[in-house]
Amino acid sequence: MTHLLSRLRFSALAANLLLVACSAENGSGGAGGSGGSSAGGSGGSSGRGGSSASTGGTGGTGGSASGSGGAGGNTSAGGSTGGSGTGGSGSGGSSATGGSGGGGGSGGAGGSGGGSGGMSDARPADSAGEAPASGGVALAGKLHKYLRTLRCARPNPQDTRRSCFCSDADANRHDMFAFGGDPSVTYDVTIHVRGNVEPRGYTGGALQDPANLWFYVGGMPGGPNDNRLYNQYKILVSDPKQVYYLNANSRGVLPSSSKDHDTWKIDYTAKLKIKGGAMVDVANEDLPSGMNANFLNVKVEGVPPDLLMQEPAGFPGQFFYVEVDSVVPAP
Repeated sequence: MTHLLSRLRFSALAANLLLVACSAENGSGGAGGSGGSSAGGSGGSSGRGGSSASTGGTGGTGGSASGSGGAGGNTSAGGSTGGSGTGGSGSGGSSATGGSGGGGGSGGAGGSGGGSGGMSDARPADSAGEAPASGGVALAGKLHKYLRTLRCARPNPQDTRRSCFCSDADANRHDMFAFGGDPSVTYDVTIHVRGNVEPRGYTGGALQDPANLWFYVGGMPGGPNDNRLYNQYKILVSDPKQVYYLNANSRGVLPSSSKDHDTWKIDYTAKLKIKGGAMVDVANEDLPSGMNANFLNVKVEGVPPDLLMQEPAGFPGQFFYVEVDSVVPAP
């Protein structure tokens, strides 16, 4: 009888071992084998490689002692599909050892992030540059929107209607300033001259444009059409050295005529040559003999009213106003 019982126990044990072996090949995730009275080690959880899941073996039933179950393969999240891991089985027995955990499936290569980051839309802010040395009205500095006024301060006793005296400070005035730009560059400076002036005779130079009878380049006051009692209006440039007269008497009003006490409206464009860094002198010169008054009530369009208010009867005296239209390197 004892012999029979021993054989039955041996048969049961063999069957159990066979079951464990089968489970190791085809079991699903490796649960830990429970041994004897104590719980065996926990079996391995199924490892997930990539997109396919790995299957572990089933833990065996333990004997009296507790066996430690083998850890199953950890889940590895892959980007693309990884290889599958196989879980181990724990074998029972008197000292049941849990099945060795199945190796986790190797994780697939991480999925690439949603494309490389796009190029930033941010652009470097435009740098605020100074006026370029190659040209630009800004190089003209004070010459642009330059206003010279000679206001009648008191009447001339010899002709109170047509003649007056300006202040002594205004009668002879020079205003000097530096032109901008590159000292190695000579610039063509286009100016627009407006005003209400008396004429003056000049000689030794020439009209810049035969169609413009007011703008005279070079020379000096004098000649057959001059009267030295009248105002010079001029712009002097140090380099290249030149004088530009703004009120030439090319109409022959002087030295004496029925119109020699008139003032004349001027409105024309002309050109100066100025080297970068040269000195510019805007000037008027007169003898203390009085000047023509604006008795004809001449008004000049194009002069900003915030710079010069021309009363309903026009400005009481004489003036000229210069705007710079362009500054470019001379050819």
